[in-house]
Amino acid sequence: MRFFCNNITFIKRIIMIVLLVIIIVLLLITRTSFKYRRVFNENDIEKFIIKKGTNINDKVVSFACNVDWGNEYIDSLLEVFDKYDVKITFFPTGRWAEEYPGIVKKLSSKGHEIGNNGFYNKSYDTLSYDNAFDDIKKADELLRKLTAYDIKLFSPPSRKYNENVIKAAINLGYPGIVIPSIDTMDWKNDSNADRIYKNVFNNLSNCDIILIHPTKSTFNSIGKIIEELLIQQYKIVPINEMLKK
Repeated sequence: MRFFCNNITFIKRIIMIVLLVIIIVLLLITRTSFKYRRVFNENDIEKFIIKKGTNINDKVVSFACNVDWGNEYIDSLLEVFDKYDVKITFFPTGRWAEEYPGIVKKLSSKGHEIGNNGFYNKSYDTLSYDNAFDDIKKADELLRKLTAYDIKLFSPPSRKYNENVIKAAINLGYPGIVIPSIDTMDWKNDSNADRIYKNVFNNLSNCDIILIHPTKSTFNSIGKIIEELLIQQYKIVPINEMLKK
């Protein structure tokens, strides 16, 4: 009889342990798959669009370099940044990072900030919430794995977005979406160094985020742009550093 009772007690303990394990597993699955965590006031959506730094009295600017192509110019750009001891924020797409992991690691090892440009170079202004969430998350996980870097910023390709994108980014832990205040237009076929320079300084003000890409015309102009910024006593820092000021 005593043996039987002991068996019953043992079986109950096993059942309780199994049930506890099942509950923990279900909680983990729910946590990783649940995509709707926050209720938004539609009037507050614009607050999550990051175009400039927070302290407009500071003479500080940041460069945001979106990367989905242009490998042949990256080393040259890095040399220029090293020359002037400038750190910027690179926003690689996940698909590019997956194909060129060594370059991503090099950007990080040089001390540049790594942001998230989504996995695929999609038109983010057409995405559903689920599609935006999955694309941003996929890139985030890959970039963290490659760089061991805490990815703090997301910027949609081509500065295109909708409310779904903003909500997805927020629910993935980002403070909002980065939409650079100045587009150098260096991605245009007719772009050249002079036009890029003018696009920057004809629109420049404190705390601007300047969008660039790894192109020949950007390389030909970036040194002159940095020199003029320093002459005008602007400090050049990664975006996240500027947002903390």
